[in-house]
Amino acid sequence: MVLMSKEKKKCLLAVRVRGSAGLKHRIKAILRDLGLNRRNQAIIMADTPAIRGTLKVVKDTLFWGEATEDILSLLLNKRTKMPKVGSLTDQEVKKRFSISTIESLAKSLSKGEIKPQDLKRHGVNIKYNLNSPKGGYGGKIKDPFGKGGVLGYRGEAIGELVKKMI
Repeated sequence: MVLMSKEKKKCLLAVRVRGSAGLKHRIKAILRDLGLNRRNQAIIMADTPAIRGTLKVVKDTLFWGEATEDILSLLLNKRTKMPKVGSLTDQEVKKRFSISTIESLAKSLSKGEIKPQDLKRHGVNIKYNLNSPKGGYGGKIKDPFGKGGVLGYRGEAIGELVKKMI
């Protein structure tokens, strides 16, 4: 008998790589529902079986994996925009979450203590517009990660590529 661990759910990061030309309507609808409307958009999501199943359906248009603490910290520091406030600061984090710094918020998010929905509820945007990666993707944009390409599940190796896009 296998016992399930009571490990807290971590968060996933998904980045859309391919455009919408030639996609089936169902795939376009799923990408729209995920909030990934354009190329090089990223979103932080909770790690649930439903989300993983959805990402597997659209694996030919994006790459995804577990978001590490340092990637989350980079995204929160450099790319997070908040309505009426601008960039996310340590003072805003302290006011909204009672956490001292952005790095502490990223650590809590990567451990699963805070969910991405909590960020959204407190007015922190979880969707990011990234640049094309400096130096290129490092593989064919049409091939899966396992065959030397970019698409699909990357695990924690997602960090290398996202750092090039921030």
